[in-house]
Amino acid sequence: MENKKRKIAVDADEVLLDFEPALRDYYNHRFGTSLSPNDYVHYDLEKVWGGTKKRAVEIVSDFYGSEEFKKIQPLAGAQEGVRKASIENELSVVTSRPSFIEKATRESLERHFGNVFADIFFNGQYGIHSQGLDKSEYCLRNGIFVLLEDNLDIAKKGAEKGIRVYLFDKKWNQSHEIQKGIIRVGITKNPWEEVLEDLN
Repeated sequence: MENKKRKIAVDADEVLLDFEPALRDYYNHRFGTSLSPNDYVHYDLEKVWGGTKKRAVEIVSDFYGSEEFKKIQPLAGAQEGVRKASIENELSVVTSRPSFIEKATRESLERHFGNVFADIFFNGQYGIHSQGLDKSEYCLRNGIFVLLEDNLDIAKKGAEKGIRVYLFDKKWNQSHEIQKGIIRVGITKNPWEEVLEDLN
């Protein structure tokens, strides 16, 4: 009997793709600011930029059509990590990106990672209104019990539902209260290396 591959859900931005530097460059260029990586200590960008959530969402939507967005590169270690993980696991992408950039996102993922993902799910969570299931609900409906993520709130929801979450260490997800089921990776070495070591 053929062994079924373990299913793993992988976030796109900040797990596969190095999103923040490109967005920061775009914002600084557009608004004449000089924000650094140390300023991005909140996942909710209105807390970094000021103004309303609506304004932040509009800026990110404009960013999706920019040259900076087109130049987003893979996160360090992600290409090799995906290559190794896909040998014995079935990988799907779960992203908070909105569906209106689905084509560009799919093209970017295929260009950098090949045609390796079983599914790419867009829920539009970073927006005024979510466009679908949250990531943990998607995982449970599809028999996925491992999630690679950088958003602490999403990680907590997943862990509460019995999903093992690897939280990629970022300035915006720091907390002294990491609950059971969440494994923080990327503090002392590349996060993908730690994920692969723990999964094996």
